[in-house]
Amino acid sequence: MNEKRNCMISRTSALPLIFISVFFHFALGSLEFHFIDQSKSYSEAKTYCRQRYTDLATVESLADMNTLLDLFLTTGDTAWIGLEIGNQFNWHWSRADENTDYFNWEKEETQTLNSEKCAAMSQNGSWLVSDCGDEKNFICHANSDASSNMFIAEAKSWRQAQSHCRSLSSDLVSIHSAEENAADSILSRSQTVWIGLFGDPWKWSSGSNSSFRLWKPNQPDYVNSQQCVVTELKDGGKWNNRNCNAKFSFICQKELSSTPASTRPQTTQSKSTSQQLSTNLTTPQQNSPQFATKTFYYEKSSTVHLDITNVTASTPQHSVTASPTGMGPLSQTTMQSDTVTSRMNSSFMNSEKLILIKKNLTWIEALIYCQKHHVDLVLIDSKDTQDKVAAKVKNATSQYVWLGLCYSCTFKFWFWIGTTPSCYQNWMPGQGPEMVYECGTRGAVEATGRQQWTALAETEEMNFICSENGG
Repeated sequence: MNEKRNCMISRTSALPLIFISVFFHFALGSLEFHFIDQSKSYSEAKTYCRQRYTDLATVESLADMNTLLDLFLTTGDTAWIGLEIGNQFNWHWSRADENTDYFNWEKEETQTLNSEKCAAMSQNGSWLVSDCGDEKNFICHANSDASSNMFIAEAKSWRQAQSHCRSLSSDLVSIHSAEENAADSILSRSQTVWIGLFGDPWKWSSGSNSSFRLWKPNQPDYVNSQQCVVTELKDGGKWNNRNCNAKFSFICQKELSSTPASTRPQTTQSKSTSQQLSTNLTTPQQNSPQFATKTFYYEKSSTVHLDITNVTASTPQHSVTASPTGMGPLSQTTMQSDTVTSRMNSSFMNSEKLILIKKNLTWIEALIYCQKHHVDLVLIDSKDTQDKVAAKVKNATSQYVWLGLCYSCTFKFWFWIGTTPSCYQNWMPGQGPEMVYECGTRGAVEATGRQQWTALAETEEMNFICSENGG
């Protein structure tokens, strides 16, 4: 996967040390995530997070993981998250954070601290503990009521069955009453089938009860004291259990409300969601309440070769606020469900003073330059601003001029780095939201002709326009 999949800074062989912070706001809970690019053991990482933030990160959904993949800039491919071996075996439903308020075991279930177990429904409707690798037919949950659940006559392992259901915008069935159990028993056609119940000894350091798991194939393996968990960002974010003494970068979280981590409300899955994620992490999941925000805050030091003097390697001085523009193919489905907000510097809003910089820099270098010397790369959210930009670029010394316009190769939409959603567009024919682009694609405006927008690789060097507070 192309490592330039975000709107931050990529590492080059360089001079000054720059700190950039990025904020993404999605209605997914009250958290702030921080990526820490330091190698520490799991215990050291947890101590660091608890001293400076709240705890190591709890990842509660595929939407969370997708965002981390799209935005985190890492020097490696592995980072600690807050999942560790506990001293108790617990049962969970595959559908995230549903209550385990009903059981129908044929005999007392086996509890173990050294393996994962999965539940199947027998021919008579009672539940059995089974090895998750066994192959069985299975039942997928419907988006309406239990009578619409789907029997799948394909023998698969529990995880393969889970992936199959999720590819249908569903999940393995969860059961909360004798009535639902009876309905699924009839649906199973007198066969032993997988249901969405699994048990494991893993717990979140934060105290969250989240059942979300994203293990790599054949993981966890419970060998060699591998009792702590990493996310392997270059392998689709999949999780692996590792020896807790190994040293990796890590992800912290910070509570944004006064609610203690152990008691904060859990994300619940909508009964009528239409855009859930399959395990290939391609689209955001819509399974969260819309009354709070989860902020993904990326704290990363990187070196960039720039002709900038007196750069201080200290607390971030600027923020890049990134919000979808409503210009991508997911805007009509995902963003209506996942309300997007943004945290903005007030001087960035409605900026009227635009400065054409006649230096040929890459998009990232241009971004840093504008944030150091002015406010930010320009955003165009109206015809009036477009006209002002068009007047400026006529004096450019390059064929195209950089804008503050980014493309998310994971979510497949365009967004401005510092604005609430905007519908204004001025793309060249054949460009824009109808197209799918490579990671590291950014937006520019042509200096001649009709001054329309185009998509270019962020490594291109050209002039750019900075915004300054008007007045």
